Amino acid sequence: MTKIWTQVDILVTSSRSTLFSVGFITFESHFVNTENLPCLSDYNWFLNTLPEAALVVGDSGEILIANEMARRVFKSSGDGFHANHVGELIPVEKRDGHDNKMARFHASPEKETRIANSALEAVRGDGTHFAIVIILRQITLASGSYTLAICQDVSEQRYLVTGLRNELDQERMLARTDPLTSIANIRSFRAELERSIERLSRYGRHFTLISIDLDNFKPINDDYGHAEGDKVLKDVGDALKSGLRSGDFPARIGGDEFAVLLPDTGFDAAKQFMPCSSPHLNRTPW
Repeated sequence: MTKIWTQVDILVTSSRSTLFSVGFITFESHFVNTENLPCLSDYNWFLNTLPEAALVVGDSGEILIANEMARRVFKSSGDGFHANHVGELIPVEKRDGHDNKMARFHASPEKETRIANSALEAVRGDGTHFAIVIILRQITLASGSYTLAICQDVSEQRYLVTGLRNELDQERMLARTDPLTSIANIRSFRAELERSIERLSRYGRHFTLISIDLDNFKPINDDYGHAEGDKVLKDVGDALKSGLRSGDFPARIGGDEFAVLLPDTGFDAAKQFMPCSSPHLNRTPW
């Protein structure tokens, strides 16, 4: 007696009596007589009924069966499969990690192994790389035990997730940044000020707060227009960014009001950053 994995077909009927297929495969374990096990050619027919790319792999990594969906996913040209060994489907720089995962699977083949992480890539027949998830199962056929690899192309999902993460990062940045000057806004400044006060209270780490209020800014808007006034505010923001250290925190906290947090800085050391002594602010054209 031995174990074989068989497909369970599922059809679902909606309230409108419309049949639709499900997007997953279920395997069940049965104990059957060895003489009733399918041969490789019969199993090849079965794999061609699956909606996922499937490979049957020998102990040495040789590819014995690749179903029709595998030929599509991996873009194999011609009638056969373009690769003879699973190593050919993995980028050269990734093969060591893949071999380690396969070794762990062979150490306990009775458990299903899902190989999926952000760095897992495969190579198509045309040389292009794509993101992949691989699910491994041990199967037993008439000629022996093999590894069944279900391969899922997740390139589109990874692309969408990356896009959503980038959009979220952009939204977070916009929530913390003044859109005109590209330095921190008052919301971000308040949060940083609270952290500075907490560090002072807990660890005695001093900081200096500089408040900057532009004099005679209203006449600039009145005489030259808001576009010129906006340019003045941008110049102040640029001057603050270029005249500070990497850990310092400039912010626009009001219409013509700015502030700078200088961490781990006492009053004497902070004097060089005062607006009246800053060469960056003094070089501005207004």
